[in-house]
Amino acid sequence: MNIKLQTYVESFAMLIVFTLLFSLIFSALYYFQWISYSTFHLLNITSAYLIYGCCGLWLGKHIKKKVLLHIFGILLPIGILSFLLWDKQITSILLITGKLIVFLLCACAIFLRKKD
Repeated sequence: MNIKLQTYVESFAMLIVFTLLFSLIFSALYYFQWISYSTFHLLNITSAYLIYGCCGLWLGKHIKKKVLLHIFGILLPIGILSFLLWDKQITSILLITGKLIVFLLCACAIFLRKKD
């Protein structure tokens, strides 16, 4: 498989797998009433930002050049799918945009740090 395509696929797979894993764990905790409703949503939001940040760091580490082009190659499909699947409320749009910005900043930060 092409190394660029492999990097995209691995980064996208990490986002999906870790998001589903943490969502499943927090859902089980909420189902058995070990955490409250507000804690459940706080954990989901916090873990999503951490997952996007970690996947951004991983992508930035594996990119050789043209970092913004590669990052937008990942963020564009994720952003389009997210905006189509979620409701059109301002809080949902802000959450999606925040996650995408965290991914972008983490990937750029690790890429620029790697160059020095």
